[in-house]
Amino acid sequence: MKFIGVIAAVAAPLGLALMSTTDDYKGATLESVLDKGYLTCGTFASVPLLGVTNEDGTREGFEIDLCTAVATALGIDVQFVDADSTTRFTFLDDGTADIVCRGSTNTLTRRNDLGKHFAPTTLFDGQGFIRLTGSSATPTDGSSTICVNGGGDTPETWTTTLINLMSYAVEGNQIMSMEDDMAFSNVLNGEGCDLYTTDKSALAARQSAIDDPRSMEILTDTISKEPLACLSAGPDDMMNMVLDAVINGLIVAEEHGITQDNVAEYCSDPSQLDAPEAQRLVGADGFLGGLPGEALSSTFMCEVISKVGNYAEIYERNLGSVITRDGTQNAQYGEGGLLYGNPWA
Repeated sequence: MKFIGVIAAVAAPLGLALMSTTDDYKGATLESVLDKGYLTCGTFASVPLLGVTNEDGTREGFEIDLCTAVATALGIDVQFVDADSTTRFTFLDDGTADIVCRGSTNTLTRRNDLGKHFAPTTLFDGQGFIRLTGSSATPTDGSSTICVNGGGDTPETWTTTLINLMSYAVEGNQIMSMEDDMAFSNVLNGEGCDLYTTDKSALAARQSAIDDPRSMEILTDTISKEPLACLSAGPDDMMNMVLDAVINGLIVAEEHGITQDNVAEYCSDPSQLDAPEAQRLVGADGFLGGLPGEALSSTFMCEVISKVGNYAEIYERNLGSVITRDGTQNAQYGEGGLLYGNPWA
């Protein structure tokens, strides 16, 4: 646990720059991943619905399925490594992880100063707060203690969650930094934290897993935009292309109603699909759209959808019972949301 401080009259500036490693960063290439024969994915280990490790060592969750989708496209196995808010970036640089699917916000600084490549957004989220039901604590009351995963020890390695909080909380609020699991349990058990803040999807996921979810409440405050996405180290265009294509393909598959149940039928006879785009998605006429043929077959999305389903199926299987899509930013664009698959052409 680390005491960050009491919010002063002037909050910390928003323009805190992340440490630049552009000159010396490393990272997996598509060639190196194929050579070793498996994909290493940095992800959550203990966040319900998003990424958890079961007693038998297997993993499940929304982000886990995204990792699995990318490996399936390449025809290789996936191995998981636990990544926290700091190591998710360093793991990409030192080769511990080939990609990371772990609730990471796509920001200009992370793309440009850190040189990371972000795939299409998989969750449109925002930062919120949770407290015990009946508590009157708020981030703007000037007296509450707010717990947050602040990241590293210096401003260069802070999380966007901490930076957002420091510009939102008012004078007099105290901020304590600790790992997410500890911060949530601290509020739940009344151990000093009045509020815990992180992405609202993670708040809802954690709340759903406690014995009495009604004992906690998520505040209506949403203090940021958090476009969450998988990411790669950045330097290898082919690795980035594969990551982008898989995520985009999951979204396009939902648009055309290609599901885990019917994908085999459509892949065996693409002419059953009316839309040319849908036919191309399942590999009609060997279409690859410039993707690396040495790594992907023209039917790679058939394998992916058969394994994990389309975007809607992944969402409903993992998040649907707790976090609704209808009427939210995470709905398809034709249903009033922001989810939009780029043309498969």
